[in-house]
Amino acid sequence: SAAEPLADRLDFDLERWMIDVELTCIRCGLFVCDDAEVALYESRSLALHPALTHQALELDLARYLLSDDYHALRRAFSIAIG
Repeated sequence: SAAEPLADRLDFDLERWMIDVELTCIRCGLFVCDDAEVALYESRSLALHPALTHQALELDLARYLLSDDYHALRRAFSIAIG
């Protein structure tokens, strides 16, 4: 019915979306500074979603830093890698 919340009608996982938004923001920080240590240090001061642990964040950043997507994005912006 129209009275149902939109998230219920769209089969939308708001919790997952919130975590993905946080990870995307932290990945953007990594992209800008190109320094995993700095990105990890700065991310520790963030108030993370309760379901997102710092260990999970570190693992996500490591995977992203080593991914083809990360290096392709840096090439697309003509930014030298490491």
